[in-house]
Amino acid sequence: MATIPGTDQPDLLLGGVEDDLLQGFEGADTLDGAEGIDTLEGGTGDDVFVVGETRRTIDGTTDDWEDVVIEGADAGTDTVIWTGIGRYVLGANIENAVAGAFWSGTLEGNELDNDLTGWGDEGNYLEGGDGADTLRGGGWDDNLIGGAGNDLLIGQNDLADLPGTIDGDDLDGGEGADTMIGGDGYDHYWADDLGDTLIEDAPPAGATELEAYYYSLDSVTWTGVGVYELADNVEYLYLRGGSTEALGNDQANILWSEYGSYDEWGELIGDLDVTLDGAGGDDIILGGSGGSDELFGGDGSDRIEGNMREDTLHGGAGDDDLHGDSTNFWGGSNDTLFGDEGDDLLTGGLANDSLAGGDGIDVLIGDYGNDTLAGGAGADRFSGGADTDVVLDFTDGEDLILGDISSYTITQDGADTLITYPGQFGWDAGTLRLIGIDATTITAEDFLSPLSGDDQDNNLNGNGEDEFISAGEGDDQVDAGGGDDGAVGGLGADTMDGGNGDDTL
Repeated sequence: MATIPGTDQPDLLLGGVEDDLLQGFEGADTLDGAEGIDTLEGGTGDDVFVVGETRRTIDGTTDDWEDVVIEGADAGTDTVIWTGIGRYVLGANIENAVAGAFWSGTLEGNELDNDLTGWGDEGNYLEGGDGADTLRGGGWDDNLIGGAGNDLLIGQNDLADLPGTIDGDDLDGGEGADTMIGGDGYDHYWADDLGDTLIEDAPPAGATELEAYYYSLDSVTWTGVGVYELADNVEYLYLRGGSTEALGNDQANILWSEYGSYDEWGELIGDLDVTLDGAGGDDIILGGSGGSDELFGGDGSDRIEGNMREDTLHGGAGDDDLHGDSTNFWGGSNDTLFGDEGDDLLTGGLANDSLAGGDGIDVLIGDYGNDTLAGGAGADRFSGGADTDVVLDFTDGEDLILGDISSYTITQDGADTLITYPGQFGWDAGTLRLIGIDATTITAEDFLSPLSGDDQDNNLNGNGEDEFISAGEGDDQVDAGGGDDGAVGGLGADTMDGGNGDDTL
């Protein structure tokens, strides 16, 4: 083994083809063992160690990444340049590391405050470990894990960015109050502390449609305790690991929750009652199936779905679409839906639900179960669905019943009107009770016959009047035209255009 000593000045020490011992001594030295299994001793000063597969020589030989780096405590701030393939773990007393260029690199820190940088253009894996670490990704899809301590994670290293690329990084601060910066592209964050800070870019001026799309795919998984507030320019939020409360931002968000609390082996150990609030923007909010959720749309035109337990849904301002049960799972309980402001569509689901339209021209569909419907202010539309539903505030001459009067049987029952109808539009037969309404006042003018599709791909066009359109299954094209219309898409990928008028879609 050849020994290559340095001086008390900054030195550049290069090994040869054999196993070498490089000794930096004093000064800020650079030690590169080249080929062979080398031992690199830094000494005092801020030293740089080049370790790994640094180059391929003309004769095809390569360096060996089993080099040993030795650095004393408090002997300077030292950096390893890791150019090998695979995983490199910082040894004792080494603060910083850089993963090599042109391929993916894996770096793991130690108990110190590490600065880890990924240069690989195929995605890097950086894990800080203990300490207050700084992790910088490369020019592609990186995985950054801070570990314990208050860490800084930067998904995009501008110096390593490749022109024309759009990367998506995965950033997990771990324990502590961490700062995570995704940079360009579609990033995913893991947050577990209310002190975590997420910084995400908005699309730059002049961004192409594709670039703007990728900027709209940022997401966070919240696993902590307390009300998590979604950061600006992050669109998706998922509650996991027992977390139960979250608040969206002013953008169009998708907020949803897992189905319950799970142990480390993935077994369901308890139900969760979740509270989600969309705040501003046109949001999609999905409750979990494990508990009784309270879901708020906030401002904007929102779509809100409960799930299989007793959920409470608040549309808030805007024209909202509320479903007491999930449209993707069969099952449900007694839900309470409030449309609040705007022209809303409320669908109860499978159990005995309570629907309150609030202000605006609302459409209330009881669906299955014995439901209670209250339209509130405005000219509302009612459909009971299966079983027996009650309308508390039907106003003759203003509100409408969805259907054709020729298909209904109208009778008086005490002070109320009973409207009995056969199964149609995919629902079973049922009865609609209009509280305090004289049956003799009900005429064809109180009904709105739906324009209905089937299980095919339909083109459904309105007639310019006030009407209700039920698209049915299939990928349908709906153009409501003029008038104050209501429309339900049903299954399939539907496209809806309300046209002129005050519409509820």
